[in-house]
Amino acid sequence: MKKAYFISLVFIVLLVPLLSRAQKSYIYNEMGQLRVDTTLSISQNQYRIWCSIEGNILSHVSNSIDYNRMAKESGLTGIIIVAFDSDTLDLKNIRLLNQFGGGLDENVITGINKISKKIVNEFRMIQGIRRKGTPLEYLGTYYIPISFKIIKPSDYMKETNTMPIIGISSGTISRWHN
Repeated sequence: MKKAYFISLVFIVLLVPLLSRAQKSYIYNEMGQLRVDTTLSISQNQYRIWCSIEGNILSHVSNSIDYNRMAKESGLTGIIIVAFDSDTLDLKNIRLLNQFGGGLDENVITGINKISKKIVNEFRMIQGIRRKGTPLEYLGTYYIPISFKIIKPSDYMKETNTMPIIGISSGTISRWHN
């Protein structure tokens, strides 16, 4: 009896929110278009799955890419868009749609390569939870914009009258949005 109660509780607490909440993406709009470049988009099936795992994937990405010293000292800032094709076992054709130099391009490609298995596992896990036995809906090309920005504390304090505390928030569980 306790086992059945525990399984029911796990289902209610973990799976119901996963299956029932309306979710949104930080980097894609509702049409599956990349917000920073609406000419790039993913399918609605990909978008549905992406929304469920975006927090985890973006956390992996932010922890794997280094804003190297040379790039910072050179003042390189901006957005690099990385694209990759999701396969059932790995990411394929990892590429940058724009390039900066200063070592940032190599850092982005190296970082994505390091976590490619984690990204595929996120896709496969959510696909398995949602629809066992159906075609893999996450297959296809995805785009992730990565922003490199140098914040000069003295300028920031003049603009905002506050002191900046810089950090990156990384979720351990997917973020759910209403």
